[in-house]
Amino acid sequence: MNYTKRRALVSVLLGTGALSFGLASQTLAQSATARSKETIGGGSVLSPAVGPAPAYGIGGPGMTLVKNWHFGTGGTIKNYADMSANFYYHDQFGTNNNGGKYGANTVSPDFENATGGQATEGKDTPPVRKFLADSLRTFLVPIGKVAKVQVWNHNTGNGSFMAKWRLPHGGSLLGRDIVWETRVRYVTPPYYWFALWTAGNKWKWDGQAQGAEHDLVEGFGYDNGGGNTNYDGRYWHSNTVASPTKDTVNYGSWGTAMEKQGIKSFDGTQYHIWTWVYKKDNTFAMYMDGIKIQSGSNYYWTFGNTAKDEPIDMDFLFDASWGHNQIGSVNKELTASAFDGKYYEWNYSRVYLGANGENNPTKPVVLPGIVPAHKNMKVLAPTSGRYSFRFKVVPSASGSTFHVEDENGANLTGTVSAPKGGGKSIWITAPSAGTLSAGPHLLKWVYDNGEFNFHSSLIVSKVPGIGATFVRTDTKTQGSWKGLYGADGFLIAGDDTHQPAYGTVSKTGWQVNWSGNGLTKDIRALERNSGGADRMAGQWGTSDKSYDIDCSFKDAAIHRVALYGLDWDLNGRSEDIQVIDAATGGVLDTQDLNTYVSGKYLIWNVQGHVIFRVVSTSRWTNPALSGIFFDPAEKGAKR
Repeated sequence: MNYTKRRALVSVLLGTGALSFGLASQTLAQSATARSKETIGGGSVLSPAVGPAPAYGIGGPGMTLVKNWHFGTGGTIKNYADMSANFYYHDQFGTNNNGGKYGANTVSPDFENATGGQATEGKDTPPVRKFLADSLRTFLVPIGKVAKVQVWNHNTGNGSFMAKWRLPHGGSLLGRDIVWETRVRYVTPPYYWFALWTAGNKWKWDGQAQGAEHDLVEGFGYDNGGGNTNYDGRYWHSNTVASPTKDTVNYGSWGTAMEKQGIKSFDGTQYHIWTWVYKKDNTFAMYMDGIKIQSGSNYYWTFGNTAKDEPIDMDFLFDASWGHNQIGSVNKELTASAFDGKYYEWNYSRVYLGANGENNPTKPVVLPGIVPAHKNMKVLAPTSGRYSFRFKVVPSASGSTFHVEDENGANLTGTVSAPKGGGKSIWITAPSAGTLSAGPHLLKWVYDNGEFNFHSSLIVSKVPGIGATFVRTDTKTQGSWKGLYGADGFLIAGDDTHQPAYGTVSKTGWQVNWSGNGLTKDIRALERNSGGADRMAGQWGTSDKSYDIDCSFKDAAIHRVALYGLDWDLNGRSEDIQVIDAATGGVLDTQDLNTYVSGKYLIWNVQGHVIFRVVSTSRWTNPALSGIFFDPAEKGAKR
């Protein structure tokens, strides 16, 4: 989503739902008035575009236009500045020929937008793109002054492109229906390669396709016999890639399959509207001029294509290429002049999202889980506790801040800052975790300042439980702690510090040694970690009446924490030890520490981020402790 400071405008857009002119289909007869009102859109239901509704009513009522790439000097993508702001001149892997497979390399309009070593227009090739009044025309051209072009030499340039806007997830993970519609025509040479496709951002081949891919249309000069006679754009297919067994139509025999769908003839030189529908119930369908040409179900937009796999993002790619060096029938050679008068022509491409759950969600997301991040988000917390939030954003030029509130207006996340800059999307963890009671909640996304590109999903996780259960006291061990305490870590006043691997411990106040340098053979003093006959008599204290020992345990496990108190100088000390929830300030447990001239351990089982607050209860003395020790949780054993 792209949010700006125009909050009033956002409010207006939120109230309008799907903004459209109510056109059943898109034609070149759009009025100049309607065209002048078109916008590109921010990319979400919260930040929609202005433009026509889906052609043929595909997608049903309530679809919101979130991206409107209308090419041509009279559209929304008028020139190279608009083009470069909205599209890359490479594929989702940053390569300019789909990993070296395509016979043609995508050409960049200038050096500033080129990837390493990429050919640029005017320098390495003739013009590759031309903006007409109502379209963008892209050409196939030789790279360099060559008389012949070969697929295997990649010495052909093309005008392919990929949207910079990326849709997070799909199907049930996004929680809404998607409609992607493109109007295009092509006048192609032999061995052309035309495709409209969307692929997961982590796509790879590992014995099977991982990362999800749908080819809305793919054509590459199908040869149905007769000596390579039919490379004229009449044949194409439409399919999924990661799980082709889910496809209803088998395009193994392309011409026959098209006929089964009622398509007796096809002229690629005329404009056609290609539409892809991917629904929140994980079903999909593909259309050509309103005719269903492919469909299926149970397709998961995840890395691995099962419901439990990692969610992945969705890229939109526009291939206007030539040849393929892995397919024999299109791994060919042509004279450079064979490209004369050949082109692909793009009228528009638009993405719509269903209004499902945007401002009136009907089905809550059970936490922890992935929540579509909209203005209002209905969730269900199975148990009370603290929950953390992670947001996916694309850094913008100005940076931004936002937060999430509950239905009562309580800030659950603190102020979340999206960084300045640009480039790839990143995950940001909210600085604070919020407390939710068990039951349903309506979370509210609140924009604060700046602008940023915000992917419309977030991850809400349960923070490890917070708790403290007092186990027992120990007055027998005194300072001989080795072998009994500190297996996971310890802090000894005046001696060594070994932080536990599962967290960090810090304290306020000061530290001093008794008996000069603190070294003594008195059994009440704690054994030194380095060994030897001497022990360490030290104390942590404060000139005030209390100090804190902050124990931040990052895991979900329960750990034993033992505090050792020693009233070394027989000063009649007494104090309370409070165990406090670091997030809420609530007191989880309180124990008295008094009569400890001989040394005394107070032992708890602790989980999560807690603070031990040592509070003096005597009038004249400071609160004092000599050590803290960390071990696996105690199972009820007594000493």
